[in-house]
Amino acid sequence: MKQESQKTAARRQETKRLVGVLLTSPDPRERHRACNAIYKAMHDSLVIYFLRKLGDTGRETHKDLTAETLSKVFKKIHQYDATKGEFTTWVYSIAHNTLVDERRAFRGYDVQSRES
Repeated sequence: MKQESQKTAARRQETKRLVGVLLTSPDPRERHRACNAIYKAMHDSLVIYFLRKLGDTGRETHKDLTAETLSKVFKKIHQYDATKGEFTTWVYSIAHNTLVDERRAFRGYDVQSRES
């Protein structure tokens, strides 16, 4: 258990460092490497999050929502405020909102197709 806590703490520290690079580094190559590292660190857990929320309705939806979430994360990275919570919490709130938007759009599509 203690070893797992140390791994979690190390990941949290690395994430903080990477976010700091994204927000402050003047070097575009360094920012690009940080984006890649965050993408790799978050991708699989976001796919699993969407699988749990949507069930196995086709892997493409989960991949699309994951890609959309990560795109929003990188576009909105300047809005992240570490004083309000952990980076991963912020990412999952974006994932949740992306899922809600997807469900609304799907419901709207379903309603429109019935009206035709």
